[in-house]
Amino acid sequence: MQCQVIGSALDTALRFLSAATVGARTTLPILSHILFDAPTGPLRMAATILTRDPLFDWFAYGGALTIAADEFAIIPRDGLRKRFHIVLHDLRMTIELDRDGFAAERPIVVARDLGRIRMMVENRTADAHVTRLRVSVRDRALGEAFPAGTGPPRAAYTVVQDGQRVGVVRVGEESEIALTVSGTVTVIELIRTGEGREEK
Repeated sequence: MQCQVIGSALDTALRFLSAATVGARTTLPILSHILFDAPTGPLRMAATILTRDPLFDWFAYGGALTIAADEFAIIPRDGLRKRFHIVLHDLRMTIELDRDGFAAERPIVVARDLGRIRMMVENRTADAHVTRLRVSVRDRALGEAFPAGTGPPRAAYTVVQDGQRVGVVRVGEESEIALTVSGTVTVIELIRTGEGREEK
């Protein structure tokens, strides 16, 4: 399923969704309108979106969702498999790759408490190179986002590649992590921690 979301239109759409669905029975028609009917021009972005609807509960746009007791498994099937969003009432998370993509028919595994997210990234050019992972996390409880490196300590996600720590993403900020890719696939994990300061 391909989503018509262009540039910063996704952020605008998510803010509108949050405001428009307070007390609504279901968010699906509204989200469908935002993604497919909004006058945003030609298709430029495909994405897989995990959300929770008041009527239909957990749902994955552009992907196949399997629900277990303590986690969700989402297989991206949006066409490009490069962008994954979690859209909830009080939290927005975006995970994006500038090249390569999520491995075909392999799930992105998300813990129910959002404490851990695990994905496999496939090497689409069969050579050694750097892929840039862009991650942003917005939590309504934090209010306005702070510029990188400023503001009070806050929750964060440690980024782990094949068992090695490669970066940190602070909630309320947008981060870009360089991933060195050489094999067929690489395993990326985002693990939530309680402190958003860099380790020395």
